[in-house]
Amino acid sequence: MSERIVLEFEKFSKSLRSLEEAIDESKKKENHEKFEFFRDSVIQRFEYTIEQAWKLLKHVLFEMEWVECNSPKSTIKEGFQDGYIENINIWFAMVESRNSTSHAYDEESAEILYQNILTYQSSFNEYHSSLSSKLFR
Repeated sequence: MSERIVLEFEKFSKSLRSLEEAIDESKKKENHEKFEFFRDSVIQRFEYTIEQAWKLLKHVLFEMEWVECNSPKSTIKEGFQDGYIENINIWFAMVESRNSTSHAYDEESAEILYQNILTYQSSFNEYHSSLSSKLFR
């Protein structure tokens, strides 16, 4: 395994921890007047966590499976076929959620996105565990 994959895995791990911290803090502040700040923090951290996740998978697929992917969706599709991710529909939904953050941002959209991110957390954790066991056995 290359240094690049190790570095990308570390970056993803750090971004996932950051997202989890933001989620934990936002849950504590749900009825707080500054909840929007915490919710928006979760959304921002989700954006870079999904970016780190698919780019890590892209490198893993290239170096370990000899498959070259150029987009998040093609990477996720191949990662699913090769057993690196479990639920392709959730991952496609995560990419769509990520894409939606740059197109429309109002209170209702932000709240829907926040609720969706809460459901994605377990998929990120499964992916992290799966890759960890495959890469560092």
